[in-house]
Order: sequence, then structure tokens, then C-alpha cells
Amino acid sequence: MSSTPDPWQVVQLGDVAELNPGDPLPQIQSDARVSFVPMSAVSEVTASIQAPEFRRLDEVARGFTRFREGDVLLARITPSMENGKVAIANKLEAGVGFGSTEFHVIRPGPRVTSRWLWYFLRQPSVRRVGQAQMTGSAGQQRVPPDAIRALTLPLPPNREMQDRICDLLDDVDAARRLRFSASAKVAKFKDALFNSLFGREAITAFQWNSVALSDVRYCMGLTYGTSVKTIATLGERPQPGSSPVLRIPNVLRGTIDPSELKYAVLSAQEADKLRLRRGDILIVRSNGNPDYVGRSAVYRGDPPGSIFASYLIRLRPNPRHFESEYLSSWLGSPSGRQEILQGARTTSGVFNLSAAHLSKISVPLPPLEIQRQYAEQVEELREIQKLQRKHQSSLDSLFYSLIAEAFKGRLTPNSVDIIKDLSVVTLQTETTPIERPLRPEMIKRPSRRISARPRLIWHSLSQRQRYVWFACKTFKQAFTLAELRKAILSAGGNPPNSEHLRGMLELLVTLGVIIQEERDGEFWRWPLPDIDEEVAV
Repeated sequence: MSSTPDPWQVVQLGDVAELNPGDPLPQIQSDARVSFVPMSAVSEVTASIQAPEFRRLDEVARGFTRFREGDVLLARITPSMENGKVAIANKLEAGVGFGSTEFHVIRPGPRVTSRWLWYFLRQPSVRRVGQAQMTGSAGQQRVPPDAIRALTLPLPPNREMQDRICDLLDDVDAARRLRFSASAKVAKFKDALFNSLFGREAITAFQWNSVALSDVRYCMGLTYGTSVKTIATLGERPQPGSSPVLRIPNVLRGTIDPSELKYAVLSAQEADKLRLRRGDILIVRSNGNPDYVGRSAVYRGDPPGSIFASYLIRLRPNPRHFESEYLSSWLGSPSGRQEILQGARTTSGVFNLSAAHLSKISVPLPPLEIQRQYAEQVEELREIQKLQRKHQSSLDSLFYSLIAEAFKGRLTPNSVDIIKDLSVVTLQTETTPIERPLRPEMIKRPSRRISARPRLIWHSLSQRQRYVWFACKTFKQAFTLAELRKAILSAGGNPPNSEHLRGMLELLVTLGVIIQEERDGEFWRWPLPDIDEEVAV
């Protein structure tokens, strides 16, 4: 750990908090309702309990982890720990809770607050330390309790100072959550579009046939991936002759995430057999968390030349009958999930899905034109989500850098204000990129449509950011920060300070509204001459 200011101390976490205290059963009626927290209820994005359950005490009294109000829950198993599943137990029914056995329970002592421990454990650097000390077999690796106790924790001299620092971090975290909530609304719109086109009502009304994935006319194969050991490059060039290997962490939120790739060297014959083609669907077949089993994503050619690991199954649809986007979405729909989970088998806590079971699943077969229209609309959503993820990634990097500064005693209110100002942009549900849901009877050949993205961006900006938007539009040539401030003043606006204004310009660059020129000094320019007409629609 880096040095901390006086009179801070650096202590071991186990010196100021109790790990897995092992509480006795609460003295309440056996049929009393208590809170229950499965691993899936903890969000790795917001680091909070999002969907607690409630069960009778006699149902959970044995075989589950016990905790109480104010305890910190930390996932101890891969990949939940690396993904950042940590939360403070609060608003518990009867003040007590039960949950997954894969949680470590950390109870703060008198010298430390729950929030201070919570923010500390959210740091990527701390998670990396835990990951390096995991023990157990692949897919079932866990962080041992002693590794958590031995973590070095910077500690301000009193709880009041801890609270003041956490209050500042709370402000930034709230802005991050708002950004995440906006992104989630767009993701939900995809589900709404799917239900509008392919839900039970549509299937009943149009009486589409269902086909089994075992039928080679519709599905050209279900294949397991390679079990050859993979190697991380750690920023170096991959070994000659190696192939990028997509693994469970790369199948994320219905898309292929090419970050944190690993590589493997296979024989030419095996590599050709497992080489992915554009439109292949990858399905997670094995995991300790049943919510991950059966998750799928369409491979769209990135990274080029990829193969896939043994915990994934490749489904190759026949493009004459299936649009991959439709088929992957159906697998993730409630109907698809029900079919998949019926065949998921557990051994020693690991849930497995076989190609044999997948081949028995029957999938509704709408007309290909409807599937293609759906895929086009999803592609529009995907472009917006790319912008959202880029912005979210920037906010996350800034947020975690603030946490690191906080634990070095260097956090200032001004740095928090800058992050909050960059976090203002949100996307509202009424400004979705598809103005009304499609119905199957509305489908026709694609026509040229004006993209709704500029209108989306406009409605997502704050009033002050709109002033900046209009001020940028007044320039026919590249402009400087000083020239922009002058233009805002001339229009009767109140320009923010230079640091905040630069942050707003960075945001508009991220959204694709303006361009920052690559030359000496700071210059920006307006690239979209017809954007006003689209915004005014």
C-alpha cells in the first residue's frame, strides 16, 4: 500500500473486523419471515443487494450463511469475486439475513465503518490480490478467509472522517448508478421489442411452427470447445500460431466482450474444427451459478480467427432459416431459459448443460424477414449501447481512481464535482431509438430511415450541456476553449469554469457530436451539418 497521511494507520483487515462470525439462530418464531440473499441478488455494477428474497426461518436455518444488519457480504468464489460482488446487508427483515454459502461475512469492529470496508473491497487492486490467492479446482476456486484477514487497510483516525470521505464517494457512486440505470433502460427495450415480435401472443396469433435444434436443416451443429490450456499474453504479442480463445468471461450481457483474451496453440485440424464463423452462437454450458448457464451471444467476427473454450458450446444456425440475433435472444427469453434450465444438471455445486439437451429444444420459427427486421433494430440499439459503454467505462475508471485517492487520503470535493458533472447524461425510456414497437403484421422490406441517435443524444443532455451544444454549432471552423466560453456568454448563458467545460466537450466527443482535432493546442469542431433537422423532429 502507498503511504498515508498522519495520523492515518495501515492495519490488517482482520484486526478491525471479524470474518464469518457464525451467529447463533435468532430467537424468533420458526415460521417468521427473514431476508435471503442468493449470489444472483448482488449486483457487481452497483455493489448492492438488488433483489433480496424472503423465506421462512425454518427453511434457511441450516446450510446457509448467516449475517445481520450492517455486515459486508463479499463473494468468495470465481467469477463472482473478480466481478466485484460485494454489498452491505441492510434493511433486513427482522434484522437478520441468510444467503449463499459462497459469501464471506465481514463484520466491522468499533474502529471501522461498514461503508469504509465496502469501498475498500470494491477496489480492482484489492480484488486482484484476492484472485491471486484463490485455491481450488478450475471453476470452483475460492478466496480463503485468511487472505481477506491479511488485506492491508488504510484507516483514518476516526469513524467521522471515514464517513465524510464515504459521503463524497457516495455522490459519485450515485451518478454512476444513474448512468447504469439509463443503460439498463435501453437493454430492457430490446426485451420489449422481442416480446412484441415473438412473444406468446404473436406465436398464438400467427401459429408459427417450432423446430428442434437437432434438425440439421435448421441447425448445422452443436460443438464443445477446446480444453487445451490457455495463456494470457499480459500485453505482449501472442505466440506465433496461437488462436484467441473465447471463454465464459467473454460472453457478457448478450455480446462477445473481446477484452482479457487468452490464447492457445492447437493442431491445424482442431483449430479448423473450432474456428468460429460470423453468426455462430456461443452458449455457456458450465458454471457454479445457474444464472450463467445457458447465457449466449452471437459471434460477429471479433476477434478474428477466434476459437472457443470447453465450457462453451457453439450453436451454428442455418442462415436460410434462422437469424442468429433472433435465436440467441430466444435462448435468453423466459421461454428459452425455462427450456435450458430444465436440462441443467448439478454435480458438486457446478451446473452443467449438455449439447444433447440443447438439441432437444424446440424453437419457434417466424418468417426470416421478421427475424431480419428484429436484427436491424437490435443493431441500432447496439450502436447506442456502444456509446453508453464507452461513457460508462470512462466514469468507472474515474470512479475507481477516486476510491484509490480516497484510501491515500487525497480525495477533494473539487475532484468529485468534476466526475458528477460528467455523469449528468442519461437516456430516458421515452427517447428510445425505436419510436413504436414493431408487430409482425407491420413488417415489410427495409426502407431508408433517419437515424434517431442525434435526437436521443439531445434529449439525454442537461440544460447546461445543451447550451454548450448550441454554442459549438455556431462555429463554422475549429474553435478553442476560450472562444467557446465567449460564444456562450454572447448567447446569454453562464459558462462553467474551464475544467468543467473541457469535461463537457470530452463528453460530446465521446457521444460523436463534435470532433477534437489532432494538432497543437486544444481545438474542437462541429462535424454534423444536418443534426438540427434531425433533433427538431
